[in-house]
Amino acid sequence: MAFHGYSSQEEFERQLNPSRWSKRLDSDAVIKEHMTQTKNATEKARKEIQCELDIQYHESGSTLDIYYPHNETGSYSNSPLFVFFHGGNWQALSKDHGGSMAVTFTKAGVIVVVVDYTLCPNGTITKIVEEGRSACCFVRRRFPTNRLFLCGHSCGSHITACIMCTDWSSLEMINPQVTGIVFLSGEFDLEVFQYCSDNTNVKVTEQEVKNFTPIKIMQNLSVKDCKCLFYYAENDPDEYKRQGKELLKALTDSSVSCKYEEFPQLDHFDIIDNFQLEDYKLSADILQFVQHIP
Repeated sequence: MAFHGYSSQEEFERQLNPSRWSKRLDSDAVIKEHMTQTKNATEKARKEIQCELDIQYHESGSTLDIYYPHNETGSYSNSPLFVFFHGGNWQALSKDHGGSMAVTFTKAGVIVVVVDYTLCPNGTITKIVEEGRSACCFVRRRFPTNRLFLCGHSCGSHITACIMCTDWSSLEMINPQVTGIVFLSGEFDLEVFQYCSDNTNVKVTEQEVKNFTPIKIMQNLSVKDCKCLFYYAENDPDEYKRQGKELLKALTDSSVSCKYEEFPQLDHFDIIDNFQLEDYKLSADILQFVQHIP
């Protein structure tokens, strides 16, 4: 089947499989390396940083972790909140792989929150988005005055974009008042994803395409005053970049301030793995964003 200009199903599948775009390692090896790097970085953060782990935020039993900056007074009212949703195509990884940036960010005075959600096939896109919204409301109740930033990697970017396009009043939920959003190597288009082989486990439905493809629900946009950063790796799939640029245009047309940047030589995985490095430019850029938006 040809889709979005791709001539064969094989090429279409390649466009939705970021591990096949890495120039460092083969497909299986780059995923294994990513899981090892992010797991080790998260374990390091848990040993070195004051943190609260496995805090239940949803009736499903889903939990989140909170990493705190060092503070002699114990007051965090002025610390920015950085809430991270991991990737894994809605069916892999966990918050045990989500703490790569915690050491660097907490050193800069940022509270880092890493969210778990129910993975497919036990979960659905509908359930995952519901849990993402609940996590943001939970964090807002926990920290009522802090500036709130959301970040997602890969499918985690889809979750954050759906949170951004939420009509909170219709759900009788508090609007968490998001200040800014960072999309890392994001995928956003469920209409495209439903035709790929990975949908065997995710089982995206036509109703979910309608309800949870961000560009289709822009009328519910709840964060017009926030700012959005789109970051991609040079060796991310072209299809992912197309989806990001499409969403960026829709947001810009809705008067949301956006920025797009690609990082040379990186791929879909080391764009996250490198957060544990002290001199990583992406960390510096995000911290500049988080620390200087009022």
